[in-house]
Amino acid sequence: MITKDVVGLSKHPIMKRNTIVSEKHIQALQHFNIAVVEVSESLASGKPFVPSKKVKPARQEPQLPTKPVFHTVYEGTVAAYKKMFQGWQGGIGIDLPQVRQLLSPLLAYVRQGDFSILSLSNQATAKDYFFHHGVSVSLLAADLAKRLGYKQEWFQVGMAAFLMDSGMAKLHNNFLEKSAALTEAEWNEIKQHPVWSYRMVEHVSLMASEMKLAVLQHHERMDGSGYPLGVEGAMVHPFAQILAVSDVYHAMTTGRVYQKPQTPFQVVEEIQKQKHHQLDFATVEAFMDVWERQIAGAQVLLSNGEAATIVYLDRQNPSRPIVRLLHNDQIVQLTKDQHLAVEEIL
Repeated sequence: MITKDVVGLSKHPIMKRNTIVSEKHIQALQHFNIAVVEVSESLASGKPFVPSKKVKPARQEPQLPTKPVFHTVYEGTVAAYKKMFQGWQGGIGIDLPQVRQLLSPLLAYVRQGDFSILSLSNQATAKDYFFHHGVSVSLLAADLAKRLGYKQEWFQVGMAAFLMDSGMAKLHNNFLEKSAALTEAEWNEIKQHPVWSYRMVEHVSLMASEMKLAVLQHHERMDGSGYPLGVEGAMVHPFAQILAVSDVYHAMTTGRVYQKPQTPFQVVEEIQKQKHHQLDFATVEAFMDVWERQIAGAQVLLSNGEAATIVYLDRQNPSRPIVRLLHNDQIVQLTKDQHLAVEEIL
């Protein structure tokens, strides 16, 4: 029988004095991490209380934080891509079944409709940006292709995105390790990587011609301002148009050693501007549909340090949504409060 109230952190009794202890009471005390209580020397029947043995309180092992499964699969894919790329640098050819096997667990999140663009915001590291970029654009492009109605081809689009920068393996490794902005000469050399990537996949017999064309054209633009060939309009394959939007979004939202990331809101606004000349209109609209659905209700940090929830996103002005402040539920229209801006997604 308990002789003294058992009080928790809230200062309210968890178990009151004179409670007759049963197994369920012991379980309840353990639930609250209470190892010791004061009990009477007599049982409720009046007989002396003689413990059969001294019970040592169970040690509470610290609970280590567990990573969500997506992040584990994602990081494993990035590490495997890095190893695969090093093999390409050493002269090993592209093994398409191996690429499919590597991507299948990750792209399963796209298949199941369980992938969020927002999950990629803080994944990449500046040091391994290149390898994160290939994996992230693969996810973004596959998801966008699926949203555009591709039934089976969306997986092909994801694989094409994964291989679009494979030709970088033929360039000097300094391009991947350089900590400063590229010179004009280096940039001109980099602009040839779609050609080298195409040559890497050109004779892969299991790879569809549409995928190869997407690899070659992923930096082409609808107004002909892209590279390496400067083709325009309908000459840019739809797969390449999907890769282009996905590539721009991830590249601009991710930090590198020599470049700070822009907020996803700023990038989405820039993509919106480009849909009238450089990026395909329908592809951008589909991307915006996905973005609007996923950003609704997300928590963000404002430039004044306050946290808020996204209430409404204006597609014509996506970097300045309507938000609700968390501390007082006040509604703020960032289109009117120009001194405020969204700093990051929490």
